[in-house]
Amino acid sequence: MSFKQVPVPQSKKRKTVTKPVKKTRKPAAAPSPR
Repeated sequence: MSFKQVPVPQSKKRKTVTKPVKKTRKPAAAPSPR
């Protein structure tokens, strides 16, 4: 359990930072041209 808990938080933290960065740019450009 300890072996999976270590690589899981590191891999999830990188995906969470890349998802909010790309999602924040899409919604900001969508309401802008509207």
